[in-house]
Amino acid sequence: APLAAEDLERRPDAMIRVHKYNRLRCRFVFLWVLATMGVVLSWKRSKKVGNGFDERLDLLQKAYYAGIEAQEKHNFEEATQHLEKAYNGHLGLLGNTHERTLQSLYALAQNQAKL
Repeated sequence: APLAAEDLERRPDAMIRVHKYNRLRCRFVFLWVLATMGVVLSWKRSKKVGNGFDERLDLLQKAYYAGIEAQEKHNFEEATQHLEKAYNGHLGLLGNTHERTLQSLYALAQNQAKL
């Protein structure tokens, strides 16, 4: 319930509590707006440019299947090259995704610390 002016004059601690609540609410709204903007911008960028992550996964899958086919033909050197390419590519994708996630969390923590 909103506090009346005479209540605030008699109880300044109530005013402080209201002020702290408003600051906290503003922080949450600001973080929500930032998160929403990030999601919308990344969605638009992925629509415009195409999802490179999916394209790279398709290429790695092709390399893996080429390695399996070479293995079935008993061409083990070629199979090893294709399978190593697929394995290293998957590790690279996982590493990049993990690194980007950590960078996003670090940036969010810095923004919250500034507030």
